[in-house]
Amino acid sequence: MQMLARIHAGDDPAAMAAGAAAARAAGFSDCELMVARPLQSLPRLDVRPISLLLDPDPLVRGADDVLVGIAALLDSATRCGVQCLTLPAGLPAGLADDEPPVSYESAFQSVFRTLDQAKHVAAACSVRIALAVPHARFLLSPLEAADLIDAVNSPHVGLCVVTAAAQRIGSATDWLRIAGGRLFLVDMIETANQDSLIAALRSLRYDGPVVVHCAG
Repeated sequence: MQMLARIHAGDDPAAMAAGAAAARAAGFSDCELMVARPLQSLPRLDVRPISLLLDPDPLVRGADDVLVGIAALLDSATRCGVQCLTLPAGLPAGLADDEPPVSYESAFQSVFRTLDQAKHVAAACSVRIALAVPHARFLLSPLEAADLIDAVNSPHVGLCVVTAAAQRIGSATDWLRIAGGRLFLVDMIETANQDSLIAALRSLRYDGPVVVHCAG
């Protein structure tokens, strides 16, 4: 397994480099970069970026330009040598007065439609898309999440299990087991009993990236 530190990659290259230095000092050689938009370039970092993590809202809302944005992020990932783009998708907790509510059904259809189109871009870029689940009142069953990925039916689209969220609503081990071969990444930030979950991943023969530390 690859143990990753999470770094907030804003518009300040110096802050990004400082986060990478903190990750290296904590003993990490690989990282996940948390981004709000595509990166044009990366400063020299002391750790290797493995994954990009995007802000969630556009995927659920089905914005007209969401596929264009994901394509730009996939291209950014390719240029930065990143293997995986992680896309959280959750129902928004609050809406502005001028925004219509987002129903569960429309959110589900929007996410499926977007992933079904984005899989072709991901394949062309040789980057994998991991849908982060469970997240913000959406895809709260591991079976539902697995069925969604099966419906998309692409080796370039899978799951990132957020174990802290899974623990709040059930068994994180069940989520990992049901994800199975669909599991591209595991987010263990703020998760209790990390050691037992890592042991569970070993028993499942998972050898991919696991985010276990937030470096700033």
